[in-house]
Amino acid sequence: MRYKCREIEHALKKKGFVEIRSHNHKKFYFQNRSGRFPIKTITSHSNPEYSGILLSQLIHQLHLSPEQFHDLIQCPLSKEKLEEIYVSKFSK
Repeated sequence: MRYKCREIEHALKKKGFVEIRSHNHKKFYFQNRSGRFPIKTITSHSNPEYSGILLSQLIHQLHLSPEQFHDLIQCPLSKEKLEEIYVSKFSK
């Protein structure tokens, strides 16, 4: 499966991630009403598409399953549902 970098970045921002740009990369941090979660990922300006190992690493950094990531990109996974996933994983 392949995803365009622009498509990933758009979906992340739409679901509550905050973008911080640096010279070569864009960092995305998940933020909800109560603040930041310990979830971040980095996208590269030089990568037009993500697939294979690079996509697997991105999904791992987001603490999602491949199915959840696909839903995040395709939009069935709402911002509220994503927050529920992260609260259940990190409030233990």
